[in-house]
Amino acid sequence: MRLTFHDTTEYPKGLEGFSPLPPMPDDINEFQVWLYNIAHPSTSTWAERREQKEQEEYQRSITLCAKPISNLYDRVCLECGGHFTTKIEDKFFCCTECKRENYQKNNTAEAKYPRICACCGQNYMAKHSRQLYCSPKCAAEKNRDKARDREREIRARRAGT
Repeated sequence: MRLTFHDTTEYPKGLEGFSPLPPMPDDINEFQVWLYNIAHPSTSTWAERREQKEQEEYQRSITLCAKPISNLYDRVCLECGGHFTTKIEDKFFCCTECKRENYQKNNTAEAKYPRICACCGQNYMAKHSRQLYCSPKCAAEKNRDKARDREREIRARRAGT
């Protein structure tokens, strides 16, 4: 049984194109009533459920915000020696700057590879196995020379020599 009715009586303002809920026929059983109510919930019931859901979400947010901070740890910063309080058990620095300074101090590579600079010929100790130059100045100078040589080679090819 298909319930389709197009009653043109009262429409809410702005909903003139929608048909109202169809009236209940007299010859239907309990299951059909249940199915009808599922397919066509009354707006007041929907609004009540929505309001109840919003109230539950609000109460949940209040209880989440109202929880006390359980564990606070008093620490001494390993870099600057300042006292600070934290919720994180394994936090050892009071701020990002102290953490960065400590990392740079303790994790810099040690110079352990004896080398001769490919640019100036000076003896130096390299920090990394692939390091070729003693300083950024020598590296930049050598890179400029390489770029200049490449440009000359390209011009020579274009000229046909």
